[in-house]
Amino acid sequence: LRGRIERLAERLEELVAEPAHPALLHGDIWSGNLRVGEGRIHGLIDPAIYAGHPEIELAFLTMFGTAGAPFFDAYAALRPEFDRRGFAERRPLYLIYPHLTHVMIEGPGWARPLAALLDRLGA
Repeated sequence: LRGRIERLAERLEELVAEPAHPALLHGDIWSGNLRVGEGRIHGLIDPAIYAGHPEIELAFLTMFGTAGAPFFDAYAALRPEFDRRGFAERRPLYLIYPHLTHVMIEGPGWARPLAALLDRLGA
């Protein structure tokens, strides 16, 4: 996997562009770190805050099924510049880092999903 990831890293500039306006990202957004009730989010916990492309956070929300179509519909309504098709193409790239983290923390069982992402990216 290491060689595949290194080859992918060489192509990053062609795969993704810097955002026009970086966003403040939670950094570990999933259902366990959301406080939800009565149909709305009441709080976020356990942040690993940094500035980056908003799509990174959106991709992470899909990793464990935290956010579905209604969330993305609302997001697109609020952010008309959101390119769903482009995001769908870039999503596997944004999921490489959290999958690598899970390989390191959770073990080799995460190597297969990581390899599948690399396959989708042609790496």
